[in-house]
Amino acid sequence: HPRPDAWMALFAFLHLYVLSGPAASKRSLLAAGIVNALAMFTKQTAVIGLVAVHLGLLRREPKRALWAAGLGFAACLVLLAVCLGLYGTAFIESITLLPASREYDLARLWTQWTPVAWPVSVLGAAALWRSIRNLRAGAWDLLDAYNLGQGLMTLLLVGDGAGANYFLPVLPGLAAAATLLAQDLETHWRRWGWTAAAGLLLLHLGLQTRPPQLAGLPTERDWAAARATLRFITETDGFVYTERLWGPLAGSPSAARYYVEPTHLRALPAGRFPRENFEALFREHTFARVLLLEQGFHYPEFGDYVL
Repeated sequence: HPRPDAWMALFAFLHLYVLSGPAASKRSLLAAGIVNALAMFTKQTAVIGLVAVHLGLLRREPKRALWAAGLGFAACLVLLAVCLGLYGTAFIESITLLPASREYDLARLWTQWTPVAWPVSVLGAAALWRSIRNLRAGAWDLLDAYNLGQGLMTLLLVGDGAGANYFLPVLPGLAAAATLLAQDLETHWRRWGWTAAAGLLLLHLGLQTRPPQLAGLPTERDWAAARATLRFITETDGFVYTERLWGPLAGSPSAARYYVEPTHLRALPAGRFPRENFEALFREHTFARVLLLEQGFHYPEFGDYVL
């Protein structure tokens, strides 16, 4: 199961690609509007990066930016109508009440954000250098705007329930910016440009090869716990409820069928669809085994239904 963040990153970067092209046809703007809406409805945090790109385009080409924003808004209205038809007001509640119920702690900038940002710090520094240089030269482009917006989005990691996946949408932008910067180095600093680029690449790779304790890699104890977890999931013929990717990893169709994090339902009032449907599975004793991994993935009352 690809993460929603991966789909959001794909659609957001396609949106950037289409708007960065020289074509100003209505067809290209319609395509940008469609992928804009797909990114928004895949994961709503996409709005920060999308708005940044539109503002960047508005500064350069106001008419084209307004057309792109208008078509994107129209595409969003179509998808909103579909979601309301399928889920009713529960869809609106799920994307408004959940963020409002989260707790934010700036200390997570050091405990959560920094450890995730460190391995891509070379790419980030290259993108920042390119953006500052473009800004001073009056050549700020949509890639700079994309990286600014998606970079700001990573700061949402200070909220509970956020994780390293918040960095996924910014990675293609950082990689593209670092590549273009290396190309510029070769053009303006022909003798040493590629040497400098190769040095930065080696430094980037070096940041990926850290001791397991620092890199968060699994230890033998972790592997033993994982094997025990897989046995727990697979050694039954009944339906199994799991969180995250455990169902697909275990190769269990019954487990993979219920790929959901209850935390995304916690803000909905009791009795609301789809929370009502989800909780009914436990009240009816649908599952032979239930695997709960992290407290942050479920809400307090959820344990009552499991027991």
